Amino acid sequence: MQDRSRMGHKLIVKAYSTNQLVFVGEITIRASAESYRGRLSDFINDANSFIPMTDVNIYSNDGKLISTTPFLCVNKQAIIFLVEEETPPSANKIEGEWV
Repeated sequence: MQDRSRMGHKLIVKAYSTNQLVFVGEITIRASAESYRGRLSDFINDANSFIPMTDVNIYSNDGKLISTTPFLCVNKQAIIFLVEEETPPSANKIEGEWV
C-alpha cells in the first residue's frame, strides 16, 4: 500500500484575477507538505499554464457570490495574486459573501 503522505496535499486558496473575479477553492500539490517542492510558491512557478481547482466558489471583487463549480482551470496569466486560506471557503461565507 502506498504512503498517502507522499502523494501530495491539498490547500484551500483564494486567487484574485485580472478580470476582477475571486476564485476560492482547493488545489492539490503533488509533492508532500514536507518536501521542498510542496510549497504553494513551487506549485505556482511550475511549467503548467493552468491551475486546476476543485470545489470552487467564484466571487465578484465586491464579495458577492456569482457561481460555484466542482472543477475550474484558471490560467496563471490571469492571476494577480494567490493566497492560502486557513479555513475552508464555506467557513468564510456569510449569505453569499466572502470575508
